[in-house]
Amino acid sequence: MLEDIVYRASQILIAVSSFILNLMLALLYWGKGKTVPIIRNPLLKKSASKLAQEIREGKLKSEDVVLAYIDRILEVEPFINATVSRFFKDALEQARAADALVASGNYSQEQLANEKPLLGVPFTVKVLFHVKGLPCTGASKLFEDQIATEDAAVISLMKGAGAILIATTNSAELAMGIETVNKIYGRTCNPYDTNRTPGGSSGGESALIAAGGSVIGIGNDFMGSIRIPAHCTGIFAHKPTRGLIPTKGSFPPEYPDKPPQPIHALLLQYVSVGPLCRYAEDLRIATKILSSEAELKWI
Repeated sequence: MLEDIVYRASQILIAVSSFILNLMLALLYWGKGKTVPIIRNPLLKKSASKLAQEIREGKLKSEDVVLAYIDRILEVEPFINATVSRFFKDALEQARAADALVASGNYSQEQLANEKPLLGVPFTVKVLFHVKGLPCTGASKLFEDQIATEDAAVISLMKGAGAILIATTNSAELAMGIETVNKIYGRTCNPYDTNRTPGGSSGGESALIAAGGSVIGIGNDFMGSIRIPAHCTGIFAHKPTRGLIPTKGSFPPEYPDKPPQPIHALLLQYVSVGPLCRYAEDLRIATKILSSEAELKWI
């Protein structure tokens, strides 16, 4: 009898506490938050595939495209807090190199389409992927001093296809959450309503892409970390079959001076890496690039 009373009382206490908490949160976030400014630059309304095609054909300059995305990132960041590290200077140098390559005439348009299908197109990547020389924090203070010694495999593949890394984006701490917030980089907001979440854990990618600050990006997914953010922000994304796209160089971090940790290998057995983008047609080209070495055993 006493156990039954304690159980009933605890259930009532939990229900009442939950109601009060939800009521407080509803009052705190009542109404609609801010919305990012509308997209005015027509370059930001083209798919990555279309941008790459027009750059190869000499109709567009990669430098103009990269500048357009730099301007847009600076415009929307005060609203959404989506980026972690930015590579604007390097991106512009790579864009000029891409334009010079096209102008040289050393490659035909067909060759560029086959060998560098995203030549001159900027892309972003979730902060859980290693970028050489930068901290690979996993969005957690636990790993803020850990420095990546090389690029993640997917970053190398995108760069090999001619794409230009312009920024890394925020994530839930340790990728453990369906909203994007952590103690290092803060909270990322939904570009359509800053009182709402862009989802998680790849919420930095989804928010920036939805806001027009990126056209294509890379995230990873264990229990919805690509799919939930895409749903929350109205963009396109794909979680491919595990092993199709390499996970090498993604969180949890690899320590160069230590043997592979069992937990690292175990987690990567259940994680998939995949693209997020504004336009559905880009899912195909991104997946093709990222899975181009699928015959290798990555996990």
